[in-house]
Amino acid sequence: MTRAFDRRIDQALAATNDIAVRSQRVIWCQEPEHMPALIDLLVVQGRLAESDRPHCIHWRALKTVRELTDEEVAKQVDADEMLAAAGIRTLLADAWDALAQGMEAFEAFLHDRRGCGLDPDERAEFEKLEASVRRLRPSPA
Repeated sequence: MTRAFDRRIDQALAATNDIAVRSQRVIWCQEPEHMPALIDLLVVQGRLAESDRPHCIHWRALKTVRELTDEEVAKQVDADEMLAAAGIRTLLADAWDALAQGMEAFEAFLHDRRGCGLDPDERAEFEKLEASVRRLRPSPA
């Protein structure tokens, strides 16, 4: 294939991905296995029609975690809250509980999920977050 053809393909894929990302049919839940439940909730709310179900795609089909914007992260948190309100335990809730137990528990959680711990930059950020969580934690009485 020629370079010109490769460039055209790249441009077409970029345009397609951009359109798909802006679509309401992108499902922003963190875990793909929660996608059917979230679609059910969106159908009940009237934000999706049942006929949209086959056209829904999980966000990971379009982006990597590092490519997410703040708005897209907020959509994931909203999706997580919807699932939690429906009684579905999510990855974010598990991570929050581990962080509430302290950095050692949180690192163990990450090791189980990702197969590795935190790099130094991540550790500094999560230590700040853990300090905030510590203030929210009820004191042992």
